[in-house]
Amino acid sequence: MYRAILFDLDDTLYPYKQFIFGGFWNAARYAAEHLGVEEKTFFCACRREWQLQGNSGRIFDSVLAFFGLPLTAVPSLVEAFRNQDKLRLYPDAEEFLDAMRGKAALGVITDGLAWVQKRKIEALGASRYFDTIVYADEYGRHNWKPSIIPYLMAWERLGFPTPKSVVYIGDNPYRDFAGAKKLGFYTLRLVRGQFRAARVPDAQDAHDMFGSFREIFAKLRLSLVN
Repeated sequence: MYRAILFDLDDTLYPYKQFIFGGFWNAARYAAEHLGVEEKTFFCACRREWQLQGNSGRIFDSVLAFFGLPLTAVPSLVEAFRNQDKLRLYPDAEEFLDAMRGKAALGVITDGLAWVQKRKIEALGASRYFDTIVYADEYGRHNWKPSIIPYLMAWERLGFPTPKSVVYIGDNPYRDFAGAKKLGFYTLRLVRGQFRAARVPDAQDAHDMFGSFREIFAKLRLSLVN
């Protein structure tokens, strides 16, 4: 019987693209109000650079250079990007959380700047579901996943349930599962988001893979009621 279910956040409980594109629209509104660039034009330039660069951290630098604008605007654009309040859980994730609440302890382990991840949780209205939320950044950048530290912190906060009774659900095989597997947790990979096509050695990947939370629910529900 599973006593605890832990989740990754980005691209597991909500679509990360929602955060990216929502942030670009916020930045584009700032650009329209303060930099004299039409909102949609700025948004499209940001999206183009993101498709070219990925999460490089240099997108606004490139976009400002493209429009001949000063790089001193970067901090304001970054702040506008991060200040979001319209994120939404995946529908199947919300259904799963509703179904599991009260049947097992629920928690989140998330990387990224702690204050940014906290804003995401707030924008999602998701804190009501969880018994614990571990922001790996609070233990130092070197303890972001795949470090074992945030998994240990979540395990401790939940009262050290038997490792085999703990499930960890994530999407990124490069970071999500190694720490959880070292502790003996049962790991599940959602094949969605930016890492859906990623292929890694079995030792690095999750124990099982699923296409949706509905598939996971069908599997876990059998164990939860036994």
